Amino acid sequence: MLLQGLFVIMTVSLASVSHVSALSDESRNSPFRDARSERYVRYGDVVLGGLFPLHHFNETAGECDKMLSMSDLKMVEAMVFAIDRINANESILPGVTLGFEIYDTCLTPTITLENALNFLPSQKAFDCKGPKERFPCSRPAVGVVGAERSSSTIQASSLLQVYRIPQISYMATIKELSNIRKYPYFLRTVPPDYIQGQVILDILLHFEWSFISAVHSDDIYGHSGFTTFRRLAEDRGVCFGTVLEVSASYGDAEWNRVVHQLLRYTNATVVVLFAQREEVEMLLNVAARNADAERLTWLATNGWGSYCLQPINSENEKAAYGALLVAPYAEKCPEFDEYFSSIVASQSDNPWLTDYLVHHFNCIPGQSTAPNSGQVGCDDPKLMTTGEETSMESLIINAVLAFAYSLNKIQVEQCTTEDPLCWELNPLWQTIFMRHLLNSSFHGPTGQVSFNEVGDSYGKYFIRNVQRKGDGGYECAEVGLWEEGRDWMNGKLEIFSDIQFYRNGTWFFYDWDSRNGTAPVSVCSQPCGEGEIQSVIEEMQCCWICSPCQEWEIIRSQGTLCMACHTYTWPNENRTKCELIEPSYLQDFAPAIASLLTVFNSLGILATGLTSVCYVRNHNVRLIKASGRELCYLILIGIIYSFIMSYFYITPPSDTMCFLRRFSYVGYSLIFGALATKTNRVYRIFRSGKKSALKPRFISPKSQITITMMFVTVQLVLSLGSIVCVFPESHYSMPLSTMKFVEIRCLDCVFIDVLRLTWNCLLLIISLYQGLKTRKLPHNYNESKFITLCVFGAFVVGVSAIPAYALTSLSVFSTLYKISVFICIGYMSLIFLFFPKLYAIYFVSEDKITIEDSFASNQSPSTWDSGRDGRPNDENAGKDQPTRRHTSIDSGTDIKLTEADGRNELTSGDSIERHGPLRASKSDGKRRPSRVLPATTEVDDVCGFDMYEN
Repeated sequence: MLLQGLFVIMTVSLASVSHVSALSDESRNSPFRDARSERYVRYGDVVLGGLFPLHHFNETAGECDKMLSMSDLKMVEAMVFAIDRINANESILPGVTLGFEIYDTCLTPTITLENALNFLPSQKAFDCKGPKERFPCSRPAVGVVGAERSSSTIQASSLLQVYRIPQISYMATIKELSNIRKYPYFLRTVPPDYIQGQVILDILLHFEWSFISAVHSDDIYGHSGFTTFRRLAEDRGVCFGTVLEVSASYGDAEWNRVVHQLLRYTNATVVVLFAQREEVEMLLNVAARNADAERLTWLATNGWGSYCLQPINSENEKAAYGALLVAPYAEKCPEFDEYFSSIVASQSDNPWLTDYLVHHFNCIPGQSTAPNSGQVGCDDPKLMTTGEETSMESLIINAVLAFAYSLNKIQVEQCTTEDPLCWELNPLWQTIFMRHLLNSSFHGPTGQVSFNEVGDSYGKYFIRNVQRKGDGGYECAEVGLWEEGRDWMNGKLEIFSDIQFYRNGTWFFYDWDSRNGTAPVSVCSQPCGEGEIQSVIEEMQCCWICSPCQEWEIIRSQGTLCMACHTYTWPNENRTKCELIEPSYLQDFAPAIASLLTVFNSLGILATGLTSVCYVRNHNVRLIKASGRELCYLILIGIIYSFIMSYFYITPPSDTMCFLRRFSYVGYSLIFGALATKTNRVYRIFRSGKKSALKPRFISPKSQITITMMFVTVQLVLSLGSIVCVFPESHYSMPLSTMKFVEIRCLDCVFIDVLRLTWNCLLLIISLYQGLKTRKLPHNYNESKFITLCVFGAFVVGVSAIPAYALTSLSVFSTLYKISVFICIGYMSLIFLFFPKLYAIYFVSEDKITIEDSFASNQSPSTWDSGRDGRPNDENAGKDQPTRRHTSIDSGTDIKLTEADGRNELTSGDSIERHGPLRASKSDGKRRPSRVLPATTEVDDVCGFDMYEN
């Protein structure tokens, strides 16, 4: 590092000597004298150097030409003002007078480095030996304030650190200067760029500006500042449409290309600027000439923010409207404003003041008033109040105070009043001086001033907004403040005033706290809707297309991945996590249907109960006795069992309910077993009656009940087998992973369940077959028709429910089918098997029952009419009438044959033989003469309805 510094010194020294010898009278008489020939100096016991930009450097001519602005003169005078106040304060450096030596940098690193040579001890020795007309002899600088630009500051710091001369910059912000090993004698009263980049990022994140463009200057300030910011921004998901590098040497053609390139990215309406003020001015000039550029919103760093209105003029003001600017925090100093406004140009030692006033105001030097009305005197006090009001002067005052307070500490520690400059005798005093600077803490114009371990200042920034004023002009309003928190990445951004945005000729107002108002939108892709993920395009995380997720999937990986939820869970409303699904049952899934089924089921139980009561009350009525009372009671038990079992299915499953459901098919077995037994009995009786007079076997009530219970027993055994196969218990089930539905269902043994269902189907088919067989019985045996209708209806209902039951995956539907079948079969059994008999008992008198003879195809119906003695009427005697035998078989199997006059009677032990006329004989095994029964002999009917045979 030392060799590098010596090389810089030798190179610049040679250039300086050759330049001094080459100065001509023409350059001295030029309206813009060369910056290297001007300095602002005041001698003192201790001298502070100053490096400030006052002229613009013309690269084509190779010289400094026009002066910059009044604010640059204010920065020079701020250093003078601070030194004057320190000298006037006897409590700071008593017995010591501070002096200053200020040079122009022309915003150029080369001239900055050349003028920094004037602060070195070796250069002071050269000055004292050189031409007297150049500079008088002065003491070497103990510290330097400046420079403004980072590129110039780096050049000066590389030189000054060789001689251990501390340097405090008031505006250099690049991160590289925070390297204390590379720049051990550098400090600054402004925060570094990486903190400024965080401020810019916080603003972007608040407005959700995720797709932006950027423009940065081609110097170290632009490269370093933007590189740091880009890394921070991309880590937080901000993308860049285009990044452009610009130079102050660009012509209109290059600037036009820059603007057109920015406008190509229509969605990137926000442009971040890491550029110097002269570059900003050129960019705004070109943008103002392009109407499409009004949609752009500028977000600039301190390269524009610290100067605010300087780059804005009447030509480009519309392009600057609504811009947001970031500037280091610096309070105005009223005392300095009063001091500066009182300066009289002709009485000031500032060599640049009169030149500036003459150039900008065309004033007459040395006069307060001018003889011509078109001119003013340069001493007119109004001229000193013109120009933009800035607050950067306070940063310069802080730098001067830091030097003064640190020197004062050394003086207090090491010197006496007799020798106030004794520290110079200590060869290490500059190292001690630098340590005091780093540890200094004092109250300045900006508040409490201190430095961290690398010489950087605490992060604090103004947020400014270019706004329209009420009079039609514009201003740079301070609308917010950013302040560093526990570290620079956790700052607090506070906006305390409305922000104005300008877009396409219209002003928009935005309230920061409430987020009310209209702000520009700068995003590559609009946010995806609910339930959609982002599919990134071209490796730009800010640009995507939206793809929908399935409704059972949540969104993960910051909205880029669909992930299915596990079983029994479903995405929450915002698709961020899976939540347990509340289990449902019939009442939850279809509450109206569940209520309707409950009502029908209750009515069915009520109807069955009333029917049972009617049967019990009419137990001995001939029609009830003839209908097979015992089997009818079993059927009623089966019906009410089925209705009750329906409640077990309507009720949500539990382990107990699941156990009871295993016996749900028993009711079917009771109904269809009894019907199969009954139809088989009737069929066998009539079939046997056609072939033989012998009584069929197993037609007694006990036999019928036994057969029916055997059918039921098979069902009970199968039900118990299903319990052994899979123990019944309730569990959660999610039939479809694509449906938000979890149900409570019972564990079943499918194989045994199929057998149970098959057994009931078998009974149903037997009943149907027997019913169809009995359809050819005499027509007035009407119960066969009702049995057939009942069995056929049950068959249709059962068969239609099987496919639906087998194909559904939801237990709630299969349960619904079961309940419906239970209820339908129960009602059909009541309607077809019992209601006709109840109707006949209560609404038809027994003497009005007609008997129809439909057995003989060629005979018309006739009504039975007998005389009192049981024989036919005389008017019918002798006519060709069909022989009629009225047969009645009660609910038992005993057969009783009586003659019309009641004289002869056969008991239940007799058998009936059919050999032409009906004959009866005893069944005791002894052969007896056959006796022909008269035509008036009657036998009780099988099921309560009359039938006769010829």
